[in-house]
Amino acid sequence: MRKTRILAPFDCTVLTRPVSLGQTVSGSAGFNSGTEIMTIANLGEMIVNAHVNQADIVRLQEGRAVDIRAESVPGVKMVGVVERIAPQAVIKNGIKGFSARVTIKEIDPRVRPGMPAILSIPVSSADNVLSVPLAAVFTEGGDRFVFVKANDTFERRPIVVGASDYFHAEVLGGLNAGEVVALDKTVAGPVPGQPGLPGAGAPGSRRSREGGMSGGPATPGGGTARPREGTPSGPPRSSRPTGS
Repeated sequence: MRKTRILAPFDCTVLTRPVSLGQTVSGSAGFNSGTEIMTIANLGEMIVNAHVNQADIVRLQEGRAVDIRAESVPGVKMVGVVERIAPQAVIKNGIKGFSARVTIKEIDPRVRPGMPAILSIPVSSADNVLSVPLAAVFTEGGDRFVFVKANDTFERRPIVVGASDYFHAEVLGGLNAGEVVALDKTVAGPVPGQPGLPGAGAPGSRRSREGGMSGGPATPGGGTARPREGTPSGPPRSSRPTGS
């Protein structure tokens, strides 16, 4: 009877029990791996097995913190750490990438094993820097530039861009805080909507489509912007670079 007693190696929860009372089981020996009688897990220590695209793996490092969200539990946000990255690529769902194991540091009790997880892995960050909306930055021949308001026109000016995301771009050089930049390269001429200029107040003109960022008044051909972490209330046509 001593040989039929099985002790768990740690405090755990039984996840599955594929065998029933009276069913014949066998032990592992030689070519036979034995019969699986149950699966156990410590729900206080969970991991995420992720598949990272090969284009992003070069910017991922072991020990990097990641944000984790569970699709099945809205509003749940957890923090994890990249524990291991596989040395060889594999193809999963038609995408070549690398398997990565992420350890969850702060586990929400509502999260259960098997739930799909969404990982947000920051590859770079910038704090207290000058930034502009990403829509204001244009590229031509590998050069990055913006259109800066100068009197009644917008002039082209080259800039040096640092870190960027889907909404803002860090400006390392070429702009000063408070300058107005255009979000549309077609404004590289007289500012639409100014008194005495063509198109002022005309239906369907640019002035009728102008919008400002929430936190500042909208002006024809220009506007003000919130700090970088803000969310615009509408698609502005121009904005001021600001520190964040």
